[in-house]
Amino acid sequence: MQQPVLFNRRLVSSGDALIPADSRAVALGEACFETLRVYPGGEVLGFAHHIARLMRGLDQLGYDAARHRDVFDPESAAADLFRLLEACRLTESSARVRIQAGRIDRNSIRDFESPADFFCMMTAAELKTPSQTVALHPGDFRRLPLEAADPSVKWSFYLPAVQALQQARAVGFGETLFWDAAGNLACGALSNIFLVSGSAVFTPALESGALHGITRALLIEALYEAGIPVREQKLSRRDLEAAEAVFLTNSVTEIAVVSRIGELHKATDLPMLQRITTIFDAYKTQNLQPLRPL
Repeated sequence: MQQPVLFNRRLVSSGDALIPADSRAVALGEACFETLRVYPGGEVLGFAHHIARLMRGLDQLGYDAARHRDVFDPESAAADLFRLLEACRLTESSARVRIQAGRIDRNSIRDFESPADFFCMMTAAELKTPSQTVALHPGDFRRLPLEAADPSVKWSFYLPAVQALQQARAVGFGETLFWDAAGNLACGALSNIFLVSGSAVFTPALESGALHGITRALLIEALYEAGIPVREQKLSRRDLEAAEAVFLTNSVTEIAVVSRIGELHKATDLPMLQRITTIFDAYKTQNLQPLRPL
């Protein structure tokens, strides 16, 4: 039996969620997405942030709330997602959810006048416990410049990240690094990166082109509230090598400690790392919100 999906706010089987091959989402990559973790009981961390980021992308693609609420309604997104989790029997499990939306119209790339039409698809699957340590490939991949694509949106044209990750995994690494055009540290293919030296925590400034990660932002907030300000700044390869410890963040894994970068091993049992994890776990407990309508 095919897994249910939510397609344009309707529960259908995955085989019935069809997107035309010549739609702009497929032909031109005009779509964006969010991936998030749902905790047992149907609770989510930072759901409003995920929806706000998705809407930034949709607005840039021409989303019109008056015309497209039957496809995706940000105000009903939590309730819609909970319906999907119920249909998939995942309300009491940890789940990995993907929300993808984009242009389903067939307008030409040169057509800037015709109104856009949209689709939205939500999928959910049981989440296997992610690894909390990762080997990091140093990579030499470059993020797109800020002028080329808005890094505050997760665009669906993910080929550079996919190819970089494929190369890293082929030689035994779980993630790889991306750098900005000047050679400063930016982020991972699927994650944001933090460096720890003593009691100080650093992360690349968003001007590097790093993805505006939701977990990145929430962790910075949690650490600030705990009296540990994160320094957002330019970070070089030398800074990376000199750091005592390194960890990655994303919405599914949350925090993954880097065991090595290439052949350079990093501390995985630093007391500061445990403190950061404890602070984030406490923040998460206080800020998880139910999807189920009250």
